[in-house]
Amino acid sequence: MCVSVFSLSWCQSLSFLCPHCSLRLQNKYIAFRRNLKKVIHEKSISPSNSDDALKAAFEVLMYVNVDDIASDQDMETITRDVDSAMEVLVWNAVTNYGFAPRVVYGAIFQPSLTNEEHEKAIAGLSYEALEKLIRDFRSAGVLSTDIGHHLVSVSPIMRSEGYPLDSWTINFKSIRIAKKVVVAMKQEEDQRLWQMYSLFHSSPMTSSLAGCVFEAIAHRILCKDLPLDAEAASSVGVALAMHFDGGPGETPTFFTTVPSSAFGTSLAPALPLLDNGRKDTITDLACSFDNFQADGDTYYIFKATHNLLFDSFTITFDPSQSTALISVFLMTISRSPRGSTKSYGLIRAIMERVSRLNPNFKISVAYWLVCPASTPSEEWSWTMPDGWDTNTIVNDHRGDVFCLRIPVRF
Repeated sequence: MCVSVFSLSWCQSLSFLCPHCSLRLQNKYIAFRRNLKKVIHEKSISPSNSDDALKAAFEVLMYVNVDDIASDQDMETITRDVDSAMEVLVWNAVTNYGFAPRVVYGAIFQPSLTNEEHEKAIAGLSYEALEKLIRDFRSAGVLSTDIGHHLVSVSPIMRSEGYPLDSWTINFKSIRIAKKVVVAMKQEEDQRLWQMYSLFHSSPMTSSLAGCVFEAIAHRILCKDLPLDAEAASSVGVALAMHFDGGPGETPTFFTTVPSSAFGTSLAPALPLLDNGRKDTITDLACSFDNFQADGDTYYIFKATHNLLFDSFTITFDPSQSTALISVFLMTISRSPRGSTKSYGLIRAIMERVSRLNPNFKISVAYWLVCPASTPSEEWSWTMPDGWDTNTIVNDHRGDVFCLRIPVRF
């Protein structure tokens, strides 16, 4: 399986140092480190080697992107020095499963078992139990169900102007777990999802969970059939063109309102829905594009996130015009969404793959900010990461920017 290592500059804390420093105290550490050193030296692992931990570690080290790790080591050092490699394995375990030391050790020494336990917890997730956990935690400050062991964690909110009393927030343990729960949530009925969104959104303590539920709602909407009447279309949401003020710099900010002297598209945006809907599929393009077929009938949801600029994408082909439109979607309830500069490289790679499969097609990109519309007058903005105007000669990743405001149903 392909392993993803996420951007975690915020992990430079004691929360990371604890499992990293105590890893060497585990009884499997010495033998594992010795065998890993041999694998690193040979830069390969024998097909006959049945050690699950070594195979998983080797795969992580082969696919790791050093830019994703809060480390000064380069790729050559990581694949040569066993201590640097061990640090990468800890980072990967933390970003996949959270900071709990016992789980981090399990992810390194027993990766299949650890992954199986978390997959089982997600597959058996009862949303009644999740709601009960939230209600009990709000009222009594206790995690009353066993799902917290694998899926959620709590952290303190220090007293400030916005929070007059010390309090707690509850969130999924990692982005990877959150994304898997989002995919599972997507199977729920719309009304059920909106009820969950209302419950979680009503308190800062659980606002992060509300964002996961909203993402699941947005995925469902973008997979659906094209609305046939005005009433059905209104339930999808209002699509708006976004504009930026044309200021200098590599980080343009787009607005739903039109600033003076605004630059940007003035065209009425067309949401890329299909008459018969799209089949959704989970994809991970971090490893290879070799098997990516660029299907126009598919709605692509990323298996996990590398602090990406978007959560999903579609490709709309028009053979009569020899064009292909790549629409990327960012689902958020945050007023200041952010993403990684490397997302532009991923978009260019998708463009290149589409071009290879469809020579002579003109390929363009559209960006969609998908957000809740609680009130008609709400304003939204979207600041792009650095690099918007860089590497645009071939496969220009820039494009028109739109906002889809989905009406909230409580």
